[in-house]
Amino acid sequence: MGDSQAGPRRLKSQERPHAPLPMTTIALRISADEAARVRQAMRPALVADNGPRFARVFYALLFDVAPHLRRDFPPDIVGLQQKLLLTLSVILRNLDDPAGLSAEVARLRAVHPKYETHTQLMQVFIRCFRKAYAIVVGAEFPAAEWAVLHRALLYLGLLVTAPDEPVLVG
Repeated sequence: MGDSQAGPRRLKSQERPHAPLPMTTIALRISADEAARVRQAMRPALVADNGPRFARVFYALLFDVAPHLRRDFPPDIVGLQQKLLLTLSVILRNLDDPAGLSAEVARLRAVHPKYETHTQLMQVFIRCFRKAYAIVVGAEFPAAEWAVLHRALLYLGLLVTAPDEPVLVG
């Protein structure tokens, strides 16, 4: 009886081929038209003084809903508010550009290395985002545009917190 009947031979660790690490791949397809409509819907929350107000309201809501998160942030969060607005502008600008969003995901992963996957936390973040918009603008986010932005924010949040190196494809 030869080796063929005995089954495959086990490779010693130094003989084993290096398999690629598993990757989180998410297909996020947002058309240029959808992206433009989301940008237009988001504009009232970000123009003039509304941008800083949006960020202040967002963090106030977040810390009210999830007070345990407050300890992870510095006492003065003005800088974080500015970063939130910059991140949001990059996301909005690249909604229909998977390469641009992938670059932002990589940047966010680099500055938030300790985050773990918490879908529930992402949902809290997204609910606070939507409520901050309603408070600042005085109206709900338009439903069709919200569906697109909600999907994008959830996917991006999952990619940022994925345990492996994520890939975003269009």
